[in-house]
Amino acid sequence: MAKVLDDGDNLRVIPMVTFGAVGNVNDLLNLRGVDVAITQADVLDYFQRELKVPNITARIQYISPLYLAEVHVYARAEIKTLADLAGRKVAFNTAGSAANLTGQVVFRRLGIAVEPVLINNALALERMRSGEIAALVHVVGKPNELFTSLRAEPGFHFLPIEYGQAFEDVYLPSILSAEDYPQLIAPNETVPTLAVVTVLAVYNWPKNSEGFRRVSRFVDAYFAKFQQLRNPPFQPKWKDINLAATVPGWTRFSVAEEALARMRAARPQGGEPR
Repeated sequence: MAKVLDDGDNLRVIPMVTFGAVGNVNDLLNLRGVDVAITQADVLDYFQRELKVPNITARIQYISPLYLAEVHVYARAEIKTLADLAGRKVAFNTAGSAANLTGQVVFRRLGIAVEPVLINNALALERMRSGEIAALVHVVGKPNELFTSLRAEPGFHFLPIEYGQAFEDVYLPSILSAEDYPQLIAPNETVPTLAVVTVLAVYNWPKNSEGFRRVSRFVDAYFAKFQQLRNPPFQPKWKDINLAATVPGWTRFSVAEEALARMRAARPQGGEPR
């Protein structure tokens, strides 16, 4: 995004290395100078229900949905289903990560009590090989480098997650396939899983504040230059993003709503922008 939106004069976009979906919203709330962040659609529910942060849906809003992030549960040979992980050690990446948020939501909603381990994925894989950990969870857009770079190991495999009523509020059905991970999934086989929408989130600064002006410049540049992000050399998933799509439980930032309205007015018969 910074390569396209940062013009050096009117707008500076400075990427930060962060701790993930939960940490990014914490930074929006508490870290001075952070105005926009990438997080996930299920994060506001976590801040509301678990952390009891007041008025979170008014304070944190969204500019647009982004790509889908799939839930990858990678397990040892003796683990055949998610239920087999009951009482076992499962790695959920680090605190504040998408895996820790969404992964634990999945097990909680299915009523499967596991022993969470919060370590990075490289360490988790080593402990899976030694038998200390039964599985790891990674929530990220497919195909992901963690798995595309892995060699096949005897018995290690992705576990299926069946979509159902427990997930209909925020999540979507998806699959992992041999096209995504040819060295880990057999040809013509698929593994059902869940996906969560990644969200371009923003702090809802008061109008006429300096923060509001900064974010407005970002939003205007994002919508004006969005088509450039769909072209090479950028990630192909940009082509799948529907700017006009809504995110359940979230409110779209007013400047983004106005930018969408202008795009609709400019299209033939007022069609939806994509």
